[in-house]
Amino acid sequence: MWYVIQTRTGEESRVVTMIEGLNKQIGDVKCIVPLFEQVRRSATSYKICIRRMFPGYILAEADDPEAVAEALKIVPEFTRMLGTKEADEGILFLPIADEDVSFMNALLEDGMLRLSYLQLVKGRIDRVIGPLAAYAGNITHLDIQHRRAIVEKKIFGKHRKICFGLWVDGDPENAWIQEQVKSGKTGVIPQQSYDIGFREGDVVHGINGMYEENEMRVLRVDAVKRTLVVELELFGRKLPISVPADNVVKK
Repeated sequence: MWYVIQTRTGEESRVVTMIEGLNKQIGDVKCIVPLFEQVRRSATSYKICIRRMFPGYILAEADDPEAVAEALKIVPEFTRMLGTKEADEGILFLPIADEDVSFMNALLEDGMLRLSYLQLVKGRIDRVIGPLAAYAGNITHLDIQHRRAIVEKKIFGKHRKICFGLWVDGDPENAWIQEQVKSGKTGVIPQQSYDIGFREGDVVHGINGMYEENEMRVLRVDAVKRTLVVELELFGRKLPISVPADNVVKK
């Protein structure tokens, strides 16, 4: 069964090394620190950086969670096993839900969330290839400029934001992406799959920028670009203007 271990951010690798060094005492424990590929780009370069998906969290597959929890007591920094509760027979160790295990298995390749490739047509997403394909309908924030998509998912008992690194046409060649494209692992992303929380006719007001506190009615929603065309009354006239969705909230 899989369990979640919480430690201080930055201590994950040290805790994993410690646990693996005690395998003779606590049994064969497999540990994973889930990682993801993040794209960092500038005007002249592209870099793929490795980041922790859940800073401070370790996944551990263990037959004897009680032995693992006992071993963690020797770690000088704060470290504990999550999912424990008191019971008549002592402490119960609750494994990760099957749904969470399936979700992580679908995303990770050797503990890594790899990049996803977006095929763009006239500036809009037509298809996605890679781990994001199965979760396109769960995207809450899409930032093509910074090559990332955010998916919100309840996992390990909390709603968490999971960052998917992106690769698009025109980016440098990437061997793993090319392999995925050739394999035909493609998912269609309809425009309607992006729900950014606004609808035509909604009344919103600005929270920052030059339109702060102005009340406006939504005329159109571009979910992919996360922009709204709103109607603003200015100098006695109602004018359509485009504003970032992140700069307004509903009344």
